[in-house]
Amino acid sequence: MLQRRIVRRLVSEHEIDIVEPTPVSATVPSLMFGLGVSVVIGPMNTSVKCIGSISSQTKLITQTANMI
Repeated sequence: MLQRRIVRRLVSEHEIDIVEPTPVSATVPSLMFGLGVSVVIGPMNTSVKCIGSISSQTKLITQTANMI
């Protein structure tokens, strides 16, 4: 919770409007909530194996993004 207090103070003191906590884990929840600003999560830790349907959706999204 100390981390959250520090971030809240920094957001207030420096008029920050977006927080991007790093590193981010797919298996551990983030405590970066209720800060009064947007929290952007990503990129996710890629060492965690995805289940089949998520993996195929991720490949499709990546391929589509690469075409743009």
